[in-house]
Amino acid sequence: MEFSDEKLLELGCTATDASSLINSMRKLKSGTNQAAAVRFTADPDLSSSGTPIMGKIDSSGIVDVILPERTHTLWEKLFKHALSAMSPRELFLRTGYEYEDLERAVAAFSFRAGDHDRRT
Repeated sequence: MEFSDEKLLELGCTATDASSLINSMRKLKSGTNQAAAVRFTADPDLSSSGTPIMGKIDSSGIVDVILPERTHTLWEKLFKHALSAMSPRELFLRTGYEYEDLERAVAAFSFRAGDHDRRT
């Protein structure tokens, strides 16, 4: 699914923001592919232009990732838009995940700092 520049701006995300988000997540993906789960935390004190901070995988297979709050907010908006813009069937065909699983992942991602019991 591609987002038009107009839709990105409507969600508060410029084309430059989108490019930065994609590059950040690509880097995170390569560092988290051995993890059983990834726990995201939004940090309001981390510069919005800063890169995500990734911890090491702990003994239970969980890796913590700290995102600048603005980055977290933009990802959350994009995730929610993608869920609402596609049918459950299309989401499954594009991702291999059932709608309910994606919905739970987005809900877990939506938690803020201090809500460490939620995992995506």
